[in-house]
Amino acid sequence: MEGKSLFPEDSYYLEKIVYDQPGTEYYGEWPVMVKLTMKGLEIIKAFILEFRSKPEFQKMNIRDMLNQLVESGNKIKIQTISGHRIDANDIDDFSLAGEF
Repeated sequence: MEGKSLFPEDSYYLEKIVYDQPGTEYYGEWPVMVKLTMKGLEIIKAFILEFRSKPEFQKMNIRDMLNQLVESGNKIKIQTISGHRIDANDIDDFSLAGEF
């Protein structure tokens, strides 16, 4: 349902991002945008400082980081985006996004 939120304006929080699970259907897109409060920025910085020396850090992606943060007791609010969007997957796409 393009343009309609699946969530009312109430607050919903991430429990876990599950991906690449065989036999599971997925709905939605992951826009890879994160809006942080100052406290959230400090939490992300602390996470990077803690994990960057661990071997698994080089293979982690944002989904892994968000799952780790939730497991550590952090609340991550889910925000839906409705309306028009453009895929910006590389620097060329990003430069064209200004014309959208």
